[in-house]
Amino acid sequence: MIHDEDSDSDGEGNHEQLHHQEPETFAPIREKLEIDWDNPVLDLAHHPHEQIGNGYPLGVHLQYLDLTNCRLRKIENLDQLKNLETLLLRQNLITKVEGLKNLESLKHLDLYGNQIKRVDASELNSLKNLEHLDLSFNLLRHMVKGLKLPKLRQLYYVNNKIKEIEEEATKGETELPSLELLELGSNRLREIKHLENFTTLKELWLGKNKITEIKCLETLVNLTRLSIQSNRITKIHRLDTLSQLVELYLSENGIEVIEGLDHLTNLVLLDLAHNFIKSLDHLSHLTVLEEFWCNDNQIPSFKEVEKLAPLKQLTSVYFRSNPIYDDPQYKRKLVLIMPQLTSIDGFPVIKK
Repeated sequence: MIHDEDSDSDGEGNHEQLHHQEPETFAPIREKLEIDWDNPVLDLAHHPHEQIGNGYPLGVHLQYLDLTNCRLRKIENLDQLKNLETLLLRQNLITKVEGLKNLESLKHLDLYGNQIKRVDASELNSLKNLEHLDLSFNLLRHMVKGLKLPKLRQLYYVNNKIKEIEEEATKGETELPSLELLELGSNRLREIKHLENFTTLKELWLGKNKITEIKCLETLVNLTRLSIQSNRITKIHRLDTLSQLVELYLSENGIEVIEGLDHLTNLVLLDLAHNFIKSLDHLSHLTVLEEFWCNDNQIPSFKEVEKLAPLKQLTSVYFRSNPIYDDPQYKRKLVLIMPQLTSIDGFPVIKK
């Protein structure tokens, strides 16, 4: 569970390793590496240098450029890369999103693990072919407002300092008509809101926040994966319209009763681990369920497990750290109830 205290530090600790590396001589990259500079793929990851393009050519033919962990502080000298489709700038010292407006072919932009505190949408909105944007592990306090990216499918904000899903970041001038995945895990969210317009979403990841209630998801009818694990949820409800869900993750919350799953008949994976569940009621209708994670709960007897007997597709279960786990015949009894099991607590079932 996430602690209540909200640190106001800028979190440079995420980049401590970068700051404490011993400096080295920035020799021209071209002299140090044996690289085919005519190849459309250029991988300079983990080769520190002061400036993008300083000491090596960046030809217009480039389609893939990896500058991961190069100690770069600025995005620059990329204007000529009209054919570039993938740009990886992970784990650098970048503080500002800039210098990208002319990359008209760019599909994949990775800025994971930098020191970015805010993003101006105008620096990205010319990237009309962008499909993947990763802003994880930065210092953002707000989602980007006013993004207009017609082809963007995946948007990552993992491990920032975002306290709120603001309306300006999801509605109004924000236009993300193709968005399929939104990842907001490990932030400081207390409430799910303002997601109604993201009706194309297939995956929503909200783990490791401070959310107390499931709400405002009714319009997201195309969701197939939903994660609200490691929050402060106490009740499963308001999921009736999400009948396309295939995977539901609600582990590490405060749930005591299994309920609210009546319409989720397409579930293949259900994660309720690390809660306070004592009964396995209201699951027998999940006839296509294959994986059920219920470890670290309070299941008192195998009579509760017998309620899962109708689930003939169920092949993998987790019940360790429940009272039933202490039974010396634990695995044997599970297999007697569900002979189709192939995995118990992550270990293969060996049938004699």
